[in-house]
Amino acid sequence: MDKQYQQALSKIELERDTKKQQLRVMAQQQKDQFGLQARSKLEGKKLELDTALNGQLTMLRETAIQHSKVLEEKAAHLTLDFQTKKANEDLMMKQYEINKQFVDCERQLELEFQEKQRKLGRR
Repeated sequence: MDKQYQQALSKIELERDTKKQQLRVMAQQQKDQFGLQARSKLEGKKLELDTALNGQLTMLRETAIQHSKVLEEKAAHLTLDFQTKKANEDLMMKQYEINKQFVDCERQLELEFQEKQRKLGRR
């Protein structure tokens, strides 16, 4: 009876140890599966975040490019406006110089004419 008891006890302990080992293996598998799911979910969230941020960066770049184009157009317009005003100013200065020369020559001729008139009048 003692031997049967020992055999039954050994059988029960072996069965207990086997079931414990099976539970450990199942727990480790579940743990590994949960870790894999968690990593997969993390990578998915990171990908979503990267995609959203890349979209924002693209919109920001496009906005910057459009703003730069507007500024370049304004600069070109202001440059053209300045050049036009400068050319008009230069033209007005030349006209002034020509008119001044004309007036100066006219005065000189008038003075010369008056001088000749005086000389003729003395004779």
